[in-house]
Amino acid sequence: MRPGKARRSPQAQRYDREILYLALPALGALAAEPTYVLVDTAIVGHLGTPQLAALAIAATLLSTGLTLFNFLTYGTTAQVARLHGAGERAAAGRLAAQALWLAVGLGGALFAAVLLLAPAAVGLMGGGGEVGEMAVTYLRISALGLPFAMVALAGQGFLRGVGNLRRPLVILVSANAANVVLELLFVYGFGWGIAGSAWGTVLAQAGMGAAFVYELLRASGGASRRPRPGAMRPLLKVGGDIAVRTGALLASFALASAVVARMGRRRLRPTRSPSSSSSSSRWCSTPSP
Repeated sequence: MRPGKARRSPQAQRYDREILYLALPALGALAAEPTYVLVDTAIVGHLGTPQLAALAIAATLLSTGLTLFNFLTYGTTAQVARLHGAGERAAAGRLAAQALWLAVGLGGALFAAVLLLAPAAVGLMGGGGEVGEMAVTYLRISALGLPFAMVALAGQGFLRGVGNLRRPLVILVSANAANVVLELLFVYGFGWGIAGSAWGTVLAQAGMGAAFVYELLRASGGASRRPRPGAMRPLLKVGGDIAVRTGALLASFALASAVVARMGRRRLRPTRSPSSSSSSSRWCSTPSP
């Protein structure tokens, strides 16, 4: 042992192992969440530039909407962890059903909002013509998966609160694997194009949501599973500040994406080099009319 370097106590080493035991699955779950968009980009990118542009607009809007409600995860984790740590496991289990009801309600509202506002939102993002039509199609199909995605947020929050971080990782990795298979089948096998990418994601999210519904209902045990606004209110209160902060951050990214989408496209045209009388030419970039 080096001089002056104190040896960590066995208790501190045990805490380090416990932290690592919790941190590694949590890191894997966080890394798995954005894989949906990466898979969509990789598969849709082979269909053509308009399809990829439509996906970029739709994915920005969807990720903004979902991330705005990530307080479902953090708010649920805080409340459940407090009860679970105090030994009130029955109370923590009862909170699981309330988190499920809250996620279903918010997911249904977001689903309706996307269906109604998809054309206007795509227009604000600079999507028009063929790109805009494909973006609206992708958004409206993907809206079917939003309630399941919201349930997944609540389910992850509950399982983190009780210290079970392996289960969310298994569910998320399985859903991502299913998403890859379904999208390849629908996009290339059935030839559904960008709509096939959206349907693949929806079905994968449905399976993921069903798995988390099972976990939340199992945790509630024999307790009443009826919605109780009083029990849901703390979940919303904890997440209020998080929602404001996240909304401000995401609005800046959405605004930047809208500005980029509205920028005029440039094209390359050949011009003769003034320093040469031969037939060689050079390429210069000029704004399209």
